[in-house]
Amino acid sequence: MVPIQWEVEELTSDRSDPETPLLGPASSQQSFAPAPTADSIDEHFDSFKRLVYSITLPFIGLGVLILMVAYEAMGLGHQVLQPLLLVLAAGFGFLSILLRLVRVKLWPFEAVTLTAVAGLLLVKFYGVFDLGPDQLEAGLLAGSLILPVFYTFFFLALPGSYALSALVAFYLSLVLTGLARISPFGEPKLAVELVIFYTWNAITIVVLHFFSRFKEHYVEARMRADQMAYLAFNDYLTGLPNRRGIERILRDEVERARRYGRPLSVVMVDLDHLKRVNDTFGHDAGDRVLQEVARLLARELRRTDRVGRWGGEEFIVVAPETDRRAAWVLAQRLKETLERQPFDQVSTITASYGVASFRPDDTVQSLIKRADEALYRAKVAGRNRVEVEVG
Repeated sequence: MVPIQWEVEELTSDRSDPETPLLGPASSQQSFAPAPTADSIDEHFDSFKRLVYSITLPFIGLGVLILMVAYEAMGLGHQVLQPLLLVLAAGFGFLSILLRLVRVKLWPFEAVTLTAVAGLLLVKFYGVFDLGPDQLEAGLLAGSLILPVFYTFFFLALPGSYALSALVAFYLSLVLTGLARISPFGEPKLAVELVIFYTWNAITIVVLHFFSRFKEHYVEARMRADQMAYLAFNDYLTGLPNRRGIERILRDEVERARRYGRPLSVVMVDLDHLKRVNDTFGHDAGDRVLQEVARLLARELRRTDRVGRWGGEEFIVVAPETDRRAAWVLAQRLKETLERQPFDQVSTITASYGVASFRPDDTVQSLIKRADEALYRAKVAGRNRVEVEVG
């Protein structure tokens, strides 16, 4: 082997510029890709609901104002709580602004709003029976148009089973109110209209329930698919690309280096004596070491560099636009940084490093093989050192 003894202080190129040899300090931390979880899905759905509410509430408020005018035109304007429609319209507009400006919790807002609207609708439905037959028919028609929108927001705000239970209770309240306010045997025409009204509402609730169940199954299936896709290319313990993922990244970089004649290097990193840590302190301590080392390696790299977990206690750094000389300096800095890093229980951890740079006839396998051979020499030579490929 030909030893390489370059002085770090002589190397002044900036690693933050991808068009120059990469020698300077790290400029940014590699982003970790967290595994999709139920909480992350809920957070995305919460953001989606906020967007829906902020957009639709002003239109609903406008619709309430139009409804007031329509009620007056249909002779329904003197019902109990009719003036509160104006307050309701203003409330929807205020809530849409509040959701845009303040990160309020959705569930209290949803619960209060849906409960208040449900109460208002029941009172309005109760009052419509005080009017004449023509006004009652118009009121039932208006309810058949308004209530499906209300039901939709129930299924948007609540999980399917809770929404169905709440709407069944609301629907039964509508039925009981109708039975208490009119005798079907005394008013056959109104009885038929009520049957049509109740049937339409029941069908709407059932259809929305099935759509809600479909949505929940779709979200569950999507979450499982995302988790499987994540685990296929990422290491669950460290959040780094796993062997398959980093090979895919390296394959793209090798093709780029070959096509454009650009430098490319890899650094193999093998933690020294991690088995001793596992045997002495337990595998939980060893896992924490791996996670901390993963964060440390990512922190020391540029945005364009990538680090992955190769397997066990091995990591690999893919450094585009980095020649062999710059990669050696990078490995030395990683070595010195790791030596200074304190670890809980374990105190200090060291690693061995193998460096190899791309050659025009290289494949991914041949490049990694030379880095692995250099790593093996570092371990044989006493560990906690950097070795560069021969030749």
